[in-house]
Amino acid sequence: MTKKTGERVGTICLIAHFQDMRERVQSYSLIVALFLAISFVIAYLLSGRLQRLVSEPILDLVRTAKVISDRNDYSIRAQKRTEDELGSFVQAFNQMLGQIQQQDQALRQAKEKLEERVQERTRKLLELQRQNELILNSAAEGICGLDIDGKMTFVNPTAARTIGWTIPELVNQSEHSILRHSNSDGRPYREDDCPICDPLRAGEPFRSEDEVLWREDGTSFHAAYARTSIVEDGKLVGAVVVFKDITSQKLAELELELLNKQLRETSRQAGMQEVATGVLHNVGNVLNSVNVSATLLSDRIRQIQTLKLAQVGALLQQHAQDFAAFVEKDPKGQMLFSYLINLTEHLAEEHATMRKELELLVKHVEHIKDIIVMQQSYSKVSAMVEPLFLADLVEDALQINADLLKDDDIVVLRDYEDMPQVSINRHIVLQILVNLIRNARHALHEAEEKQLWLSIRTQGGRAQITVRDNGIGIRPENLTRIFSHGFTTKKDGHGFGLHIAAWAAREMGGALTVQSDGPRRGATFTLELPLTSKELRYEYSR
Repeated sequence: MTKKTGERVGTICLIAHFQDMRERVQSYSLIVALFLAISFVIAYLLSGRLQRLVSEPILDLVRTAKVISDRNDYSIRAQKRTEDELGSFVQAFNQMLGQIQQQDQALRQAKEKLEERVQERTRKLLELQRQNELILNSAAEGICGLDIDGKMTFVNPTAARTIGWTIPELVNQSEHSILRHSNSDGRPYREDDCPICDPLRAGEPFRSEDEVLWREDGTSFHAAYARTSIVEDGKLVGAVVVFKDITSQKLAELELELLNKQLRETSRQAGMQEVATGVLHNVGNVLNSVNVSATLLSDRIRQIQTLKLAQVGALLQQHAQDFAAFVEKDPKGQMLFSYLINLTEHLAEEHATMRKELELLVKHVEHIKDIIVMQQSYSKVSAMVEPLFLADLVEDALQINADLLKDDDIVVLRDYEDMPQVSINRHIVLQILVNLIRNARHALHEAEEKQLWLSIRTQGGRAQITVRDNGIGIRPENLTRIFSHGFTTKKDGHGFGLHIAAWAAREMGGALTVQSDGPRRGATFTLELPLTSKELRYEYSR
């Protein structure tokens, strides 16, 4: 040890003995190890218990989730073991499964409905496709689908059959090169010049009632043709072509036109026959008057005392030398002057009578000439439209029927409105009027007071000629048939006079109508004509 001054004053030696301490440390270590082992065992036991309490619900959730995932069954629920946080978690998990199950059921139902709708829509589409195929295959018209380049994308059997190709041969072929490759005279027809192809490029529809199309064998035919564009999303993608062979229809139209021409000729002949009948009746009546006048003149001439006058001449010649003595002394001579005076007066009377009869005879002959001239005028074949006064035409029709109306004691009443000339076909209108007047005359046979009214009016820019009678009238059921071909109520009627009259009126741009209040109430026929009629162009065969 040292002093404070730093000097060493001695040494202290300390000797420690750690054996006891080592033994105590070993003893303590053993106790700690034992404690740790016991603690570990206790902790292991406690952790296993706690693990089951914590992990078992979680593992149950895992197993439940796996089963749900494997089975895709959201009706499975996890078992709730505790009321702690894990129990709340399991409960929330089950609630989530319930919501998922509801949504899954809703999705399944929606899927089932959607599948049903898809199936129904598919079925309808298939049915519609089948119906479309049946329609296309059964259609009487040829139907072709075209793309934007004018090539055929589909063809129905009628189209292929009509033009003599098979469907596979036509697909992807140019419609123009198949159907419109040549003109009607056989000359090649360039596609650029084809008016049918332009609408496809322009997207416009095209229609033609008489188009010339071609078959595979090189023959052509008349067809009604129509093309309609196909537009998708506002863009032109192709067209549909529909055509029909109308060759038989054209032949039928030609036959019908020939029949109409024959019918018009028959009507003309019938109309002219009625006109001629009226004319001949008038001529016959005038000839009767001529015959009466001629007979009267013949009788008058025979009655002239020409023989006695010759005897007077011979007597005068015999007494030429002693004429004065003969007149003064001879009784015959004394009577000569009074006889000559009486004879002169008689001859003057006969001359006046015969002159009057001759004038009447000349008048009758002139009347016959006028009738013949009118007949010749209206018998000329003509379809010319000319300006004339309707009143003159109506009077001509009355004149043709004048004697027939007079024979039946029919009173004709006129009511003509002043109007300018009308451009019409006078020959056809005359035949119509003669027919109407003749029908009115027949209708008046049984009437007590036979009256026939004729009027001329203008209404709505059109001329109206009305022929009205107070005769037998027309039954209501016959009003709709009276202008039909072949319909007649006369025993000897042919049934096409009014039919042709109505047809001719329509051809001139007018109309022929009828009105009647029923049997015994008369009938009114109205011929309506435009003030400027179109020309009725058809010719009669002769």
